Amino acid sequence: LATWLVPMAGMAFIMFAVAILLRRRWLEDERLTFPLVQVPLALLGNDETPGFNRELRKDVVFWGAFAIPVVLRALQGLHHHFPSVPMVPIGDLGNVGLMFQDPVWADLFNTTSLQIHLALVGIAILMRSEVSASFWVFEWFYLGVGAFLYSMGPGEGAFAYTPQATFGYVMFIYYCRLGGTLVAATLLLWTARPYITRGWRLLIRGVSERRDGDGLLMWSVPLIVVGIAMYLGWAHAGGMTMGAALLMLIVYVASLVVLARIIADGGLFWASLSLDPMRTTVRFLGTEAMSGETLTMVAFTNHVPMAPRSNILPSIMDSFQFGNKTGVSPNKIVAGMAVGILSVGIFSLATLLWLSYSHGATNLDVGVILSSATFPFAEAGTYMRNAASVNVASIWTTVLGGVLMSIFIFLHRRLLWWPVYPFGFAIAESATMEHMWLSVFIGWFVHVIVVRIWGTAGYRRIKPAAIGVVVGDFLSLGLWAVIDIMTGTIGNRLSHGVSTW
Repeated sequence: LATWLVPMAGMAFIMFAVAILLRRRWLEDERLTFPLVQVPLALLGNDETPGFNRELRKDVVFWGAFAIPVVLRALQGLHHHFPSVPMVPIGDLGNVGLMFQDPVWADLFNTTSLQIHLALVGIAILMRSEVSASFWVFEWFYLGVGAFLYSMGPGEGAFAYTPQATFGYVMFIYYCRLGGTLVAATLLLWTARPYITRGWRLLIRGVSERRDGDGLLMWSVPLIVVGIAMYLGWAHAGGMTMGAALLMLIVYVASLVVLARIIADGGLFWASLSLDPMRTTVRFLGTEAMSGETLTMVAFTNHVPMAPRSNILPSIMDSFQFGNKTGVSPNKIVAGMAVGILSVGIFSLATLLWLSYSHGATNLDVGVILSSATFPFAEAGTYMRNAASVNVASIWTTVLGGVLMSIFIFLHRRLLWWPVYPFGFAIAESATMEHMWLSVFIGWFVHVIVVRIWGTAGYRRIKPAAIGVVVGDFLSLGLWAVIDIMTGTIGNRLSHGVSTW
C-alpha cells in the first residue's frame, strides 16, 4: 500500500501543478462559468457574513423546485422500506435498445440508457446552451456513426479489449474520441503557455512585480517535474518500458485536462472519458515487443484514469473559482485541499483495510473489490497469451478524431452562429454520456425554451428553480443514505448507481 502511494502522490502533484498553470487562463482570461460552483455561491448570497442567501430563502420558485426531488425521493425511499407505498419511476428507465425488435440493433443501442438524474437536469439548466447541446448532440452523432458502419458491414468489432479482435465500429468511435481528447488537451495547455513561461521565469530569476498567486505559479514547474518523475520512476522500477509508461501518462494527463475543462464549462458531477490507456498502449506499441513485466505494470496502472474519483483536477479548478468569487486566496485554497486530501486519504485507507479484514473483502461491493480489480489482469493475461503487432487502423482513426476535433474547434471559434461546444466530441459515447445524455437533454430543452420565450429575464427566474432541484436532490440522497445506515438497509439506490458513485 505504501508503494502505491508513490505514483498516486506523483499524479496528485501533476494535477495541482496543471491546475495552478491553468488557473488564470480559465478564471481571468476566459471567465468560464463553472456551473457546479454556481450552486454554493447562490446559497451563500452576497452578505459579508456567509449564510443562507436571504433572497433565495424567500423565493417561492426555489422552494417549489426544491420540493420536487424531495417528494419523489421520499416516495422511492419509502417504497423500498414499505413496498405498498406507491412511487413515481425516475432514475433508470431502461435503454434505447429495448425499442428495437432486431436483436442486433437492440444490442447496438443497449448501452444508451434512459435515465433521469434530477440534480443533473438542474445543472444542465445552468449550463450555456451550446455546452449542454454538445453532450447529447455528439452522443447521437456517434450512435449514428455506429449505425451507419454497422449497416455498411463493419460489426461491433473489438469491444473485448484484445488487440487481436476485428476493428469494428466500437473501436472506431473509441479512437476518434481519443484523437479528439489529445488535440483538445494540447490546445488547452498551449493557450496557457504564457503562465507556464511566467512560472519558469519566477523560479529561475524572479520578476520585479508580483501578482496574487505568483508564489504558487513559481512552484508549479518543479511540482510537475517531480510528479512525472515519481510516476515514471515507479513504473520503470516495476518493469514497464519507458515508452509504454510515457504513452500511459500522456493519455492519463490528456484525459485529466479535458475532463477538467468539460466540468468547468458543463458542471457534470460525475464524468469519465472512458479512455483505457492499456487498450491504447497495446494497440499503438504492439504486444510482441512487450515483456510480461511491462504488461503487468500496464494493467496495474490502467484503472486510475478511468475512475472519476481519482481525478481531483476538476475539484481544484472549482475550488479556485469558489475562492475567486469569495475572496479566498489561491494559496489558502491549495493549503486547504492538501490538508483535506491527506486527512481523507489516511482515514479512507484505514477504513478500507478495517472493512476488508473485519468483514472480508469479497463480501464487500462486487464491482469495486472484485470486477474492477481483476479486469485489467485478465486482459493482460490475454495479451501475454496472444501477441499482436501494432494496429495501424487504431492509429489512423486516432488521427481522424484529432482532425475532426480541430475542425469543430475552428468552427466554434470562427463562426458566431455555430451552436455546438467542441469538447463534447471527446466525452460523447463514454460511460458518462451513455447514462446522462437524457438528463442533459431535458435541462437543455428547458433552458432553450425559457430563453426563447422570456429572454434573459426568464433565465434569471428559472435559475433559482434549477438550484432548488440540485439542492433538493442531493439533500434527499444524503438523508436516505443516513436513514439506511441507521436502519441497516442495503440496496436502496434511489437512482442509478451512477448517482452514488
